[in-house]
Amino acid sequence: APSTSMACARHHAQMKEHSFAGLALRAWLAPGTARKHLSNGTPLLTIGDPALPRVWIISGLHGDERSGPIALTLLLEGGSLTSLCAKRGISLSVCPLVNDDGWDNGTREWCGIDLNRSFVSDPPPPVIADLLFEMESSPPVGFIDLHEDSDVDYPYVFRCAEDGHDLVSALAISLGCQVEPWSM
Repeated sequence: APSTSMACARHHAQMKEHSFAGLALRAWLAPGTARKHLSNGTPLLTIGDPALPRVWIISGLHGDERSGPIALTLLLEGGSLTSLCAKRGISLSVCPLVNDDGWDNGTREWCGIDLNRSFVSDPPPPVIADLLFEMESSPPVGFIDLHEDSDVDYPYVFRCAEDGHDLVSALAISLGCQVEPWSM
């Protein structure tokens, strides 16, 4: 049987050829989700009972970072996230690919803007404004933003120095990854 990394590499190569519209459609068709679109056509999916505590997962803020959108799409298609919600008593809001322009053009930016740095812009780009509106409407108890890092070859999570809790450390232990410091 092929190794997990070989299977991921194969999926990565196959997905690289797909357009934003193709990946968005695959996510849209995932079972067990409530669906809506953001202004740029990005699917925003809700999994589980929306009355339960909600965790947000987004990926693809940088169009040249392919792993997060591919992984989320595969998890959506396989029903793993639906099972997780039922098991943990949570709901998820999932936006698997935010940066349509960067994805299709193989660039980090969306129309020349680094979306990851634009949450505090006044005004933010439309797709970020949409995300912020949706998050304010359904405030999360947790937020996961998937990225790639070409400087290291191991998984990690950031822990904001200003956080007064140990949730990130518990997450890192659960995922078997390292904690990296981050400050605002």
